[in-house]
Amino acid sequence: MTWKACALAFLLLMITSCSMNRNTTIETPTSSYIEWKEQIDLLLGGHPYLFPQYQSQVGPLEFVLEHSSANQVDYSLYRSDAYAINHELNGVHTVHDFYYSYSWQQGSSEKIDQSDIYSEFGITNNSGSSLAEYHKDGIEVYQLAEYQKENSEIINEIIRLLNEAHVPAAQILLKNLENEASLDVRITGLAETVEITFSVREANELKLYLKDLGSSYNS
Repeated sequence: MTWKACALAFLLLMITSCSMNRNTTIETPTSSYIEWKEQIDLLLGGHPYLFPQYQSQVGPLEFVLEHSSANQVDYSLYRSDAYAINHELNGVHTVHDFYYSYSWQQGSSEKIDQSDIYSEFGITNNSGSSLAEYHKDGIEVYQLAEYQKENSEIINEIIRLLNEAHVPAAQILLKNLENEASLDVRITGLAETVEITFSVREANELKLYLKDLGSSYNS
């Protein structure tokens, strides 16, 4: 292989690598995003809520408001062809279209039962997998034991962000998928419960979802 071919191969490798990582810098939202977000602000009224930071590479999102009452709000975001707001998911979607979900419930601060945690990871007596637990500063992280080393940076960063947001207690289910890690973050220890679900490829992407966490609940 000539030096030019080597240089081209290296360049293509770098481009591919960069495209796999999400941009973690602050971007200016488009006018269509701003209009869509303003409509959601009005729809949610005075409810506390949290949105991931705007990322142009994610593309348009469909906001699905699954429940809204004085004491509870649940919604999800899905990748879509255009910005939309609905009360149920419309059209044909795949599991890869799911982007983010948020749930807030007042007057409830229940932790996830241990048996439910094992069930979430598909662990049974015959599964051959074991669950690893990590406890620090009131934060519990659960993951499959074989991914402990791989997830160490993500765990350290999420604990830092939760401490920064003065979260008193939380349970985190960290599941490793093919190219990313899925996180189910449940904040407890309050007179309310907040639950957020999203995925990241690297630890530095966590701030895209948790930077404003302290404003997402009342306590």
